Amino acid sequence: MSLSDILRGAFRAYCRYPRELFLVAAVMIPLGVGWALVISLLADRWILTVVVLPIAFGVLYLVCSAAIIRAAADALEGTTPGFWRSCAAVISRLDRLVLAALRFQITLQLLTIVILGIPFAVYLFTRWFFFPQAIMLEKAEPGEAFKRSGDLVTGSWWRVFGILLVIAILSSVPVAFVSLVLLPGLPGGIEGLGLLPTPLVVSATVTSVIGAIMLPFVISAQTMLFLDQRERRGRATLAAP
Repeated sequence: MSLSDILRGAFRAYCRYPRELFLVAAVMIPLGVGWALVISLLADRWILTVVVLPIAFGVLYLVCSAAIIRAAADALEGTTPGFWRSCAAVISRLDRLVLAALRFQITLQLLTIVILGIPFAVYLFTRWFFFPQAIMLEKAEPGEAFKRSGDLVTGSWWRVFGILLVIAILSSVPVAFVSLVLLPGLPGGIEGLGLLPTPLVVSATVTSVIGAIMLPFVISAQTMLFLDQRERRGRATLAAP
């Protein structure tokens, strides 16, 4: 499956069930607004904003995005996604998701803080990227999920990294445009042009809503890549002597 196949497949799945997928993704809106407000209030506390809060919000994001993975998988299979069904799937795997997300976030955060560790963080980020899919779609335990993700990425690291990068760039354009051109900028980050000056709560809500609109497409594309890597890995295993 090529990059264009993945993007088209994700777009078609979203167009088929836009309301259902957005409803699941809407749980990210209060999380995005809360992140913006907390970062703005604690901007002068380095340890909190650089270490503790990214880990905490990262775990919450991964757990919430797991519901979208389940909904996206249903949409890709041609089954109508359900909000409560997706939430129930997350609740049934909540302990595994939290433990795996903590390991993922803490490891990458510690590597990122050390400048020399950034390349290793990028490597592990890509290698471990599919652990939520492994938990949600294959019912893997935390340790198994990381191993499963690593096995799927082995031999295709650059392909997976490149496709994930393209998906991230394409999906971030609307949020970046609104945040950096129309609004004052990203909370605690790059300042925008502020063509439409608004209070922080309003700007955070707007960018969070746009992010939630884009998220089903993003996670559908990532899940399609997971399924494609799984199929490629299966073919490679069958072809091995």
